[in-house]
Amino acid sequence: MKQVISTLSLLSLTSALAAIIFLLNGRLTIAFLSLFVALAFDMIDGPIARKYGVASKQGAIFDMLTDVPLHLIFPALLLHAFGVSIWLLGLFVLAGIFRLVRFTLRGHLDKGDKLYYQGVPVYYSHFLILLYLLFPLPSLLLDFLLVILGLLMVSLVPTYKLKPQYLGGLIILYIAVALWKLS
Repeated sequence: MKQVISTLSLLSLTSALAAIIFLLNGRLTIAFLSLFVALAFDMIDGPIARKYGVASKQGAIFDMLTDVPLHLIFPALLLHAFGVSIWLLGLFVLAGIFRLVRFTLRGHLDKGDKLYYQGVPVYYSHFLILLYLLFPLPSLLLDFLLVILGLLMVSLVPTYKLKPQYLGGLIILYIAVALWKLS
């Protein structure tokens, strides 16, 4: 089963890197399709590993490395195309890496019977992209929201895990809006 989980993580990483390459070459539709494939694999590898009792520290580190291109580099490059300055995006990526390392070392925390993250998860970067796709924001507002998101990622604010059905619904909305805007 560990091989299956490793393969899913590797497929997520490969798809995320492909999305970045397509984005850099201006092929937005295939970039987003590759991104959505990466998101799907990223969503299922951890839960399957936990279900079958094969979750490991090495797997968590590999997942963290996959999250960097998926949830930080791709969004940063896309936000740069929307007008966000590169230095601000560099700070955002560094904040995200800090958050990922902290999560990899500490994991989820629990408050009563609910699991939560310390700080906002890095995948919220996609919600910012979704917001921009729905309502193109002025550059200054987009910069401000990115700074707030970066600060929330490194904060200790408890952020409860989204239920899979809500996260899945948001991803379906993200796919629909992205494909609608690209068509």
